[in-house]
Amino acid sequence: MSRPTLQLNTLANGDIVRRTLAIASNTILNGNYGIQEHRCVALLATVCRKWEEHLRLCLHSTVILEYVSNERAVDDTWGKWLQNSLFRREARYLWMSNSGSVEYSSMQDYCKELRIVNKTGENTFEFASALFQIGFAVSLWPGIRSLRFVGSFVASSGGFDDSAAEAASALIAQCLPGLTAIDHASCAGYSSSHLTEVIDRLACHYLPQLQSLSLTGIYPQRQLRLSAEGLTKVEFDASAIADKIEPSCIPVTQLHTLRITNMTCAFPWRNFADTGSTHIEFTNLQRLELTFARNTSEPVPIGADLKRLQFPRLRHLHISRSFDAFTNFYSVFSPSSLDSFNALESMRHVEEIDTDIISSLTRLTLNTTKDTVALDPNWLAAIDRYLSTDSTVQNACIGGFPYAFTGAICWPGLKRLTLEVHSIDWQSVGHLLAQLPSLWYLEVWYNHLQPFCSQPERQTEGTAPLLRTTATPKPLSTSLQELIVYIDDPWTVALDMATLCSLISRLPSLLKVKVPEDTVAEMEDYVQTNSRAFDTQPTFLRATFAT
Repeated sequence: MSRPTLQLNTLANGDIVRRTLAIASNTILNGNYGIQEHRCVALLATVCRKWEEHLRLCLHSTVILEYVSNERAVDDTWGKWLQNSLFRREARYLWMSNSGSVEYSSMQDYCKELRIVNKTGENTFEFASALFQIGFAVSLWPGIRSLRFVGSFVASSGGFDDSAAEAASALIAQCLPGLTAIDHASCAGYSSSHLTEVIDRLACHYLPQLQSLSLTGIYPQRQLRLSAEGLTKVEFDASAIADKIEPSCIPVTQLHTLRITNMTCAFPWRNFADTGSTHIEFTNLQRLELTFARNTSEPVPIGADLKRLQFPRLRHLHISRSFDAFTNFYSVFSPSSLDSFNALESMRHVEEIDTDIISSLTRLTLNTTKDTVALDPNWLAAIDRYLSTDSTVQNACIGGFPYAFTGAICWPGLKRLTLEVHSIDWQSVGHLLAQLPSLWYLEVWYNHLQPFCSQPERQTEGTAPLLRTTATPKPLSTSLQELIVYIDDPWTVALDMATLCSLISRLPSLLKVKVPEDTVAEMEDYVQTNSRAFDTQPTFLRATFAT
């Protein structure tokens, strides 16, 4: 009797194919995707009816209107997914949309976002007329909550006036009654000056229901405070208000998320305060992300305005290059009870970040840049100071320069650790593992051709003896289950196989190891030879470097 043929669609009651398609679609439709990426997922849906059912919500959750080269549109395989959304076929560029397929499938109520895209570099401000011509304005879209602009929206010479802005904003307001989020931040790096007036009108029209406003390069001219009690998320570019005498006040008490880019020491924090207030309290702010502009001037101490800031509920802090502007910016957040802390600073300033800021963390990301050719003499001591600070951190990512771990480590609850370094001292990794009783996941990225070089006295004691081969070596860790090693260029950067194999032999709890492809066979042979060192023989996988 022949055995029944297994079908992918029926394995685990269809759960395997459902999860696989979800992973594939989430990978393709990532970030500022457009019509081309949507098409790739649409082609997956043509495989069979079951796949179409799995991908239906994904394909119809976003209406995309994109300005593309006519060459990209000449392809019959778009088929029903684009319906009648193409026009101006004789033009060099045209607008393309998937709105026809959404309406054809009667999925308007399930659509959550309208995304308007122009990555061509060509000036255009015709998206309002394009929406009208593809029939978008014929229907109401009650489910759409988010409007996102991606790319450049600048009218051709003489093609913009107040009436054009009014028409565009009126059409959007008519079609999207439930809008709660406007995202212009995806236009970073593009010129979108003519969009300012449209965003301004929309922001005021949708208050007070607006909850999220993300801007880049533009800033509302009207006073948002008048009716913005629902606004909980704001993102904007500080350089956009540099030339404004009285920029719009940003509502402060209800904000949950605040992101500001291109910060300088002259940023007007007074715009968050009520007239006559003695302090500025971000009552409900939970996430704060500040990116400072590069500055060649000397940093200055924080002023009286920064000392007025209060963040009683702040849980997530992300700071980039604060020392380009201030000498002591982190003092604003001390004391704190943060859950996560993400910092990008110059190597020579790492030691100036107060270690108290990491005491209550569950997640830490600390990346550094090197402004000079020479390594700063204090950076190793600074890292040791962080590692020896009592902390509840459970997930950490440390990167940016070479490492040698030699001191005490007081992070007993650390479970996941990622090291993104130029070079690594594998011997000192053993010293690190021996002091992290809860660590089960270690990921190491490195790309430096030269071996680790540091002060000689730091490499002598406490590190090499940990990996010294003995008849019955003592385990370094009985909790580590997964080890991943990525190398930028395996052909030029040598992996210290002897030290790494010796390290692995003292990790009996290992279940999975990812190493460069050309080292997998050698590692497997080593584990086979020393199989008694492991509770369960680990599985080896090939790791490829990807940025």
